[in-house]
Amino acid sequence: MVIVCEDSITRPNGKKGFYMDGKLKDNIDYELKRVDKNWDCVMLYDGEEGSAKTTLACANAYYMANARGSVFNDDRENNNHIIYTIKEFENLLRTSEPYTNIVWDEFVLAGMSLDALKRIQITLIKRMTLMRKKRLVVHLLVPYMFMLSKYFAIARPRCLIHVYSPNNLDRGSFRYYSKPSKRRLYIKGVKFWDYFGCSSDFPGSFTNTYGYFFDTPKYEAKKDEAMIQLEADTKNAKLGKRIATIIHNLKELGYTHKKICKICEFSSTGTITSYLERYKTPKPRILGAVAGDDLIST
Repeated sequence: MVIVCEDSITRPNGKKGFYMDGKLKDNIDYELKRVDKNWDCVMLYDGEEGSAKTTLACANAYYMANARGSVFNDDRENNNHIIYTIKEFENLLRTSEPYTNIVWDEFVLAGMSLDALKRIQITLIKRMTLMRKKRLVVHLLVPYMFMLSKYFAIARPRCLIHVYSPNNLDRGSFRYYSKPSKRRLYIKGVKFWDYFGCSSDFPGSFTNTYGYFFDTPKYEAKKDEAMIQLEADTKNAKLGKRIATIIHNLKELGYTHKKICKICEFSSTGTITSYLERYKTPKPRILGAVAGDDLIST
């Protein structure tokens, strides 16, 4: 363990700085050198709920930002560098200063649907040049790496930091997987979600810095609010797909856009186009099984 950020952090006991695993620091310092040379840096963290992966990710984010003269979570009132949605991510990409570190907590929830994952993936690819230019670092947090597509599990992140409890009681342990090791782990372990299919580069430990880098009550409140909104968005997406399916079925039956607008009580035919473009649907099913014959009665 080594002490870092002595110039900017004072612990509750009055001592300066906080402890960081030495090997982890060496690897993070190497990633910072890559960022200096305009390489992108996405770091992946996983671990079951309550394992303290947010604590570790925020500590790493703070150290990386501080090492390059930036400030992690400079607006503690809103915990502005801890995000949950793609909208927040896109806003930060546009407004962030160089060497900003972004912690995307519960990232997997933002991409639960295929549509959302595709949108996030497209955004990352399109904005990669901007991320390199601004030297941004993105920390993605998920419960299990195996929940992700190959793009987010293998291709994009530079490393995986797997946070775990060795006795299912105590927190503060992790395993570090470099990009090659992470790839082997995913390929060998994805079928049964097995973390012992491949050896890590090294194990490590971290100290409890919870609350050092963000306002704890406001962090919890923002997280709860984000979970409620994500749940609402998921329900809206399911409803949208059902409406798009109905539209497809009506078109198969020969209904014009004008008649579909009247049936669905849309204000314009542009609404139909929007649903069909946003919610791609499979081959139309029998209308009666979806909406009932009374829907198309004349």
